[in-house]
Amino acid sequence: MTSVLPYSPQHYSSLPSIEDASETLTSDAVALLTSAIGHVFVKHQVQKLFGIVLLHNHFTLKDDEILVNFGSVAVPWKTTSSAKQLLDVKGSAWRFTKDGLVPYEFTHYAYPAADIGGFQSFLSELRDLLCSFGLVEKLGICALQDGVGDRAPQVEFTQGRANITLPFDIDPTEGPDNSIEASWEFESPSESNSK
Repeated sequence: MTSVLPYSPQHYSSLPSIEDASETLTSDAVALLTSAIGHVFVKHQVQKLFGIVLLHNHFTLKDDEILVNFGSVAVPWKTTSSAKQLLDVKGSAWRFTKDGLVPYEFTHYAYPAADIGGFQSFLSELRDLLCSFGLVEKLGICALQDGVGDRAPQVEFTQGRANITLPFDIDPTEGPDNSIEASWEFESPSESNSK
């Protein structure tokens, strides 16, 4: 069983920058995303709920902060905030550790979020696969916004201590050379055939 563990600032702060993280991801690993790893998501029918994310941080957080997405902006929130303020804040990006699955980014949800702990067979199979390919320290799981797969591409950029997500309205094949692919979504063969 994969336990979902509580947040610890160390789980976020120990992640590399996106530039450093992308340098360690080989083309073979990216090919696995569209085959073996994607197959696990489709097999467990979670491809509309979760995707894969390149493990990285955006900036330094203090020990009493968590990174919370609210709409298209992610900013630090104090963990000492009132329980009412944090009530709708749930994990939205997780990484595997030797002890289980740990959230390292959060989202303020205006609707009930999928409980990742309820997908034990998926988590176990994905963890085993990532371990077998040496990717457990490089790739994590992210919740798909609103539980809807097949979103339009997005681009993130960090400005100071805010991470901002915007629609990516440039053809990704002709996009800027400095963009880094950092998350992946999957679809079942029947979904791709119906488009």
